[in-house]
Amino acid sequence: MMTWLLLVALLVPARMPRQAVGGTIAGEIRQPDGAPAVGVRVGAATFPAQGITVLTRVTETDASGHYLLEDLAAGQYYVVAGPLSSPTYYPGTITLTNARSITIGSGSKFEAVNFSILRFQSPAVTRTVRPAAAVISGRVVTDNGRPLPGFFPKLFVYLGTNGKAIPGPDGVKIRGSGTFGATPVSKDGTFSLALEDGEYPISLITSLGELLTAADGYYVKAITSGGTDLMKEKLKVSRTTSQTITITIAATP
Repeated sequence: MMTWLLLVALLVPARMPRQAVGGTIAGEIRQPDGAPAVGVRVGAATFPAQGITVLTRVTETDASGHYLLEDLAAGQYYVVAGPLSSPTYYPGTITLTNARSITIGSGSKFEAVNFSILRFQSPAVTRTVRPAAAVISGRVVTDNGRPLPGFFPKLFVYLGTNGKAIPGPDGVKIRGSGTFGATPVSKDGTFSLALEDGEYPISLITSLGELLTAADGYYVKAITSGGTDLMKEKLKVSRTTSQTITITIAATP
């Protein structure tokens, strides 16, 4: 009887963990004189360092200076506004040491993250100058065209600096979720990167901070941007050109 019960237990599939709901950060950005800062880039940064700000979400303020950052994975974030060459961090400082981080949990909502940007150019002027960083969009897809499986672990696009990991306050790993220097992939497979000019190695990792491999049930089959194979070459970023990244994964045979 015990053998029969054990067999039944092995045949019954385990219940998959419930997917966590992403958090949101919303607020209002104002100019130094108190007027709404219109058309200003706002992002949630995991850890700005070494001349690189890795933004997990990027948006722009509307005509009233309001912004909304959605679907943020659990972790710590700095809200940063303005050009990446001269950013202002919440609650209104140009130095990271005086910035205030926001801890996002499942379903967290922060709706009054308001502050004044310390360096402001009107949208009309901003459009005439070279952008401070390139915003690169991308998507993780399956090789058979099907949606990413719902039971799949959280994925992160991971970048390195000169072959080394971008450090964070907790070292390499975020406590509980992801890796510093990594950008989370949304549930629909999309992601965005805000990067200075340069060359970056790129890979796909899980929330454990480890490369996605066949042992996870899926492996990375290809990483491309246009005709460039990013599994063999580094991602070349230039603010004068636009590009998109496609990361293709396949089920382990």
